[in-house]
Amino acid sequence: MPAPARRVAVVTDSASCVPAEQRKRFGIGVVPYRLSWGRESYQDLLDIGPEEFYERFLAGPPFPTTSTPTPKDYAEAFGEAAKDRRGIVYVHVPARLTSSVNVARIGAREVGVRVAFVDAGTAGTPEGFVVLAASRAAHRGDDLDTVEKVAEDAARRVGMYVFLDTLEHLKRGGRIGEAAAVVATRLNIRALLRVADGRIRFVTARHSRQAATEALLSAVKAEVGDDPLRVGVLHGACRDEAEALAERLPGLLNVRHLGIAELTPVMGAHAGPGTLGIGYERLVPDATDGADA
Repeated sequence: MPAPARRVAVVTDSASCVPAEQRKRFGIGVVPYRLSWGRESYQDLLDIGPEEFYERFLAGPPFPTTSTPTPKDYAEAFGEAAKDRRGIVYVHVPARLTSSVNVARIGAREVGVRVAFVDAGTAGTPEGFVVLAASRAAHRGDDLDTVEKVAEDAARRVGMYVFLDTLEHLKRGGRIGEAAAVVATRLNIRALLRVADGRIRFVTARHSRQAATEALLSAVKAEVGDDPLRVGVLHGACRDEAEALAERLPGLLNVRHLGIAELTPVMGAHAGPGTLGIGYERLVPDATDGADA
């Protein structure tokens, strides 16, 4: 039997860390954030990828700043996605943490179909899990309301824990207070943060990366218990550590799907190199199985 006609397009932002092969497979549209580096300007993932970004970042200051896409950027992305579609589901980073959602709503006014906005409540790999849940539903031929509900349900089941080598980059981007960043820097501690429900919360801090990794594992285990999970280990220019962490997870968590992803440039600009984290999605009994997960 032929595959059902797709009625809904799925679009996200470049903070979602959806692997390129899955973006291509499901036809996921991506609106890139912008990075300014001195006099140069880049569109995340289009003009600069993680390898070039981290190589330049690790060379030292000046560091890049980020900005939201323009209304025109959103209008163009939504317009392209709307071709032969009856609606769009746009999965985005938490509205509490960025003004980009308001800009996206302006761009959506220029499109001739309804755009349903779904707040993932987080960013990075778990935001990508929400995107992929919506994409699988759209791929099945589900209508806009159904795809929107699937994405909203997935957003309630995802979260992320990350530890950062420094809070300086979050401070520079306005995502955390200056006092906390200064204290962490002076004490040379690595902060463990929880990013879920649209908020960044401080969990604990450790002096060494090894201790921070153990705290990361403990925090995730305490939250998810034995729930079946889709897990993504995310990192900023520390692939070896990410792979070592991923090898430990099946013995600690009920992992059904496991992947590793490098933070995109816009995420790296706020978190910095050396970031290591675990994003998760609690799975429901009928969750799609297989490599596309």
